[in-house]
Amino acid sequence: MESLTTALAATLPIKTIQLESKVTSIRQIEDGVSIELETGGSHTFSHVILAIPPRFVSHISFQPELSETTKAKLANTPTWMAGQAKVLAVYDRPFWRDNGLSGQGMSWAGLLQEIHDASQPDGLAALFGFFRLSAAERSVLDWDELNRLVIDQLVRLYGEEARHPRDIYYVDWSSDRQTATVQDREPLTEFPVYQPITLDSVWEGRLSLAGTETDPLFGGHLEGALRSAERVVEQLQPKNAYLPESGTMRIFHLNFLIISASERLIIVMSSSSSTENISSASRSSMASICCEYSIPIGPRRIKLSRKLSGFFSFGRSRVARAL
Repeated sequence: MESLTTALAATLPIKTIQLESKVTSIRQIEDGVSIELETGGSHTFSHVILAIPPRFVSHISFQPELSETTKAKLANTPTWMAGQAKVLAVYDRPFWRDNGLSGQGMSWAGLLQEIHDASQPDGLAALFGFFRLSAAERSVLDWDELNRLVIDQLVRLYGEEARHPRDIYYVDWSSDRQTATVQDREPLTEFPVYQPITLDSVWEGRLSLAGTETDPLFGGHLEGALRSAERVVEQLQPKNAYLPESGTMRIFHLNFLIISASERLIIVMSSSSSTENISSASRSSMASICCEYSIPIGPRRIKLSRKLSGFFSFGRSRVARAL
């Protein structure tokens, strides 16, 4: 995913993207919108697009202030996968394939709920998994205990060779202040109902909200992020502007700002009759299954290692957010 976002960034003009530029306030001025940065700088734009999780909008002050109704809508929209954690175990080779296993596994018994083969085609082998435990349950376990439980589960599923990874990495998004709020630490009991969030009429034409949590069809997925970008772009373009199928938009006399997550600021400034590429990336996917098992290579071959029933939902990692 990093290579994808890096490639997209490379297509933009130099200095379009400003990193580590946290926006602290957004206020209307006579001829547009003024934003202020934590560092003390300020910029003026015709339009601002927020591409951050809805719950993070409250970290920015607005003038005029957002209504209580809008604030409630934003606060009640959970950030997909924000309460999750992921582990990656790296090996010299994909030994599980020797036994006809694909590396994919599901569990309602072990520490990891969803496991996949993350091996590189011409590099090191790896298994990664998402945790079944909630953020609160994970917080009472130190890294040594988490590591032991993860390795024990991988050994159960893939054999003794899994006991000695060359490296093991752990990322907990629930503790990332740019990903999760306190509310996001509570595990979701069902997939959220995402939809566009209409901001107050006083901000119409000056402020928009994008991001995968605003898409009604594929909210939480990469497709949702892309669709939300297209939705906002279509709303911004003049009626006589041409929007090619490639996703490149021709903008006339429009100067706008896109704010994305991780304290990052993306500024796209266009002159008369210029062309800019506008894209976005975010998150993905849902499924349900029961028991703990490893999945052999090939169809309809399942080796059960735990005879426990119960359904669960899982999703992919929160890898990147850009617009």
